[in-house]
Amino acid sequence: MGFLELDLVLGKWVEEHIHSMDENGIKALDHVLDLENPDLWKWLTAQEQPPEAVEINPVFTALHDKVVNNLNSHSASETRAMPGQHG
Repeated sequence: MGFLELDLVLGKWVEEHIHSMDENGIKALDHVLDLENPDLWKWLTAQEQPPEAVEINPVFTALHDKVVNNLNSHSASETRAMPGQHG
């Protein structure tokens, strides 16, 4: 379901950023980590719109950008539907 990927993305991101985070950053991270995995994965991969409280969370925003960039750079071009075609 993508939760292994979620754990990998979260773990790597936390390793890269935890040392430079202030108290507010840690609280924002805690909030993201408390979210349900299925919901968080859908929101991070833009399958569903997150609630505003999640959307404005700076940790979520950073993770979302990272996930979207990873998906865009790693998805094989042949698996993407061309504009005007259905996948």
